[in-house]
Amino acid sequence: MTFTASWLTKDLDLTSTFGTIRTRTLTRGDVLPADDSGTETALVVLSGSMESRGITLGSGDGLYGPDELTVTSGNACVLVINSRHRVDSTPAVRWRYAPPNRSTDGILADTGGFTDMGVRWLATSGTVGSSKLVVATSVFTPSGEHGAHRHPHADEFFLVTEGGGHHLSPQGAISMDVGDLVLVPAGEWHGYRTAGNTATTSIYGYLGAGSLKQAGYELEG
Repeated sequence: MTFTASWLTKDLDLTSTFGTIRTRTLTRGDVLPADDSGTETALVVLSGSMESRGITLGSGDGLYGPDELTVTSGNACVLVINSRHRVDSTPAVRWRYAPPNRSTDGILADTGGFTDMGVRWLATSGTVGSSKLVVATSVFTPSGEHGAHRHPHADEFFLVTEGGGHHLSPQGAISMDVGDLVLVPAGEWHGYRTAGNTATTSIYGYLGAGSLKQAGYELEG
C-alpha cells in the first residue's frame, strides 16, 4: 500500500503495477500538453479553471484521451491518470462533473458492503470506452463507510476532495484529509470510514480494468 502527502502541498508522482497517478499545479496561462506516450490517459481538474479546445472545465470535470489543457485564471491543479495499456490515437472525450447521490449502480448495488455511500461513474468502458482505467466520484454521508473489500485485478486510487476520514488497511486505520491520496495494490483488503460528523467526497478509480466488474469486487468475510 502506498500513501502520500497532500497534493495541496506538493505535486504527486505515484507508480503502480498498472500505471501512474500524478498531480500537476499550474498558474494562469500555463499549458499542460497532450500526453504523447501512446498509453491510455485521463485528466481530472481538481481545482481552478482550465480550457480544452474552447470548453472551460472546472473542479471535477475531466477528459478521457490525450488533449492539452490551459489554465484560464488563477492557479489550477489537475490529476493525470495513465494506464500502461497502449491505445490508438482517438479524439478526447470530455465529461462534466455531477455530484453522486446515495444510490449506486452496477455490482456495488448488488453486493453491498457499504453504508450511506453514493457513486457516479465518470470514465469507464461503458461511458467513454476505456480499457484499463476507471475514474469515478463517491460521496459518504457523515455516517458513511465502505467495509473491507478488495479488487483482485486492478489497483485502486482514492483521493479525498472534501471532508475526511480513515482509510482502512491491513496495517490499521490511516487518517485522510482533503488532498490526501491512497494507492491500493490489486488484491489488498481496504475500506473507508468517515470521521465523526464529517461527510467525504472523493475522486477515485482503478488502473488495470475498464469497469468495476473487470476489477473484481470481493467483501472480506
